[in-house]
Amino acid sequence: MKVLLTIALILCIGGVITKPSQGTIYLPNLMVPAKVMTEWMFISGEQLNGVDTRYLNITFGGANVGPGHLVMVGDKDPNKEIWYARQAVCDSNGDWTLLDHRAGFFDFYGGAHQHMHWNTWALYGLINLETGRITKSEKKSFSLVNSRKTKYKLDAPGQPKTVPNPLTIGGVTYPMHAYRTLTQIGQRVRAGYMDIYTPWVNDPIPFSGDGFYLLVGMVDPENKIKEWNENDNYSAVLLRIKGTSITVLDYWEAG
Repeated sequence: MKVLLTIALILCIGGVITKPSQGTIYLPNLMVPAKVMTEWMFISGEQLNGVDTRYLNITFGGANVGPGHLVMVGDKDPNKEIWYARQAVCDSNGDWTLLDHRAGFFDFYGGAHQHMHWNTWALYGLINLETGRITKSEKKSFSLVNSRKTKYKLDAPGQPKTVPNPLTIGGVTYPMHAYRTLTQIGQRVRAGYMDIYTPWVNDPIPFSGDGFYLLVGMVDPENKIKEWNENDNYSAVLLRIKGTSITVLDYWEAG
């Protein structure tokens, strides 16, 4: 936990639960695959007349290695366009329940798609290893979706392999969609899948000066999601930047 808090402060700053009369509850576990951050990566901006206005553009993926599915559901505020989110979890009997904590919210950020974004999905930044200067950016999830399978997945006996659509909990039905016309909404990343965004929809990271940099990425930086392991939500990549050229020197992943 100390390591996680340290990196969180630099940038901006467990598997199951058993309850009486209930099966084993499976929590998700989120990680940041380090190599995904470099799949599509480029530098925009320029160095002109001594002014450096360059940006590092990266890919970002939040992977759910399980055992539980990541499911966020929202109920609309009657007075404004916000859906307050809670986390839904499944147990070994195949039954679904809502955790007690409020897990952020969904809101609308424009565009023709008309769906909600779950707030604060990712935080990522650069540390200049020569000067110590830190720059960062963050990513609001367009929607939590199953973009690609992960390399790892923990077993969850009794849990369905997919999330029901719609998902009904306590008599309330949550469609696994997040459209503005709905009072109840839901989004999910199944165990064994990741949610990926390319550089063209991520906010770029500003930086100045050539040299060695540490690119650090974190998923769920505000710790709104209850997980099997809360200490492996980040990864790092060692880069050498010169002009618009990027050389990847090493990868590191927590856990």
